[in-house]
Amino acid sequence: SHGGDMGIYYDSDQLDRTTTYYFYMHFAELEKLQKNQHREFDIDINYSEFFYKSLDPDYLDTITIFSENGTKPHGEGEIQIWFNSTENSTLPLLINAL
Repeated sequence: SHGGDMGIYYDSDQLDRTTTYYFYMHFAELEKLQKNQHREFDIDINYSEFFYKSLDPDYLDTITIFSENGTKPHGEGEIQIWFNSTENSTLPLLINAL
């Protein structure tokens, strides 16, 4: 893996622990990759829920993924979303908007 990990935290100052939160995420590959290049990652929420496994967006083709069941903040009142490069990835993660 060449990409590493990236975390996003939604913190207790803003989150109600009794509310269920739903996430919609939009992805597209922004670089035209060579045949030997690959960007692939997993997304997990609060370390225990795999939100999406092996996401491999196509060049300039948007894919939307969403949480059907929603997520509640964990005991510390935050939601953590992690983007983790897979072993197949030869490129780092690329996030251009939140």
